[in-house]
Amino acid sequence: MGKKRPRLSWKLTDYQNNNIEVSEDIEKMPHKTEGEMMDETDIEKWFTDIMGTFKVLGEQDEELFKELYECFVEDTMYLKDLGKISDKQAELFIEKDNFKL
Repeated sequence: MGKKRPRLSWKLTDYQNNNIEVSEDIEKMPHKTEGEMMDETDIEKWFTDIMGTFKVLGEQDEELFKELYECFVEDTMYLKDLGKISDKQAELFIEKDNFKL
């Protein structure tokens, strides 16, 4: 895998240790992860943004697409483990038919 990418399971120290810019929300609540702070609207926006990114990447950079897809699956499973999304939603989110592979 190339550059370390933020995960929804990261806390403030993870961002700092990987020299990645920290969101204002994480700075305000360093003991929480982005995933823990997400509500239904945030998850919907996150998923929509990811889908748009993947549609472009799938056509332009297959290697980066695969790397980001792995991160996406990990983040999706994290949201499921937090109880933010159901098992069924997680399955639907990561279904490869959703993506141009």
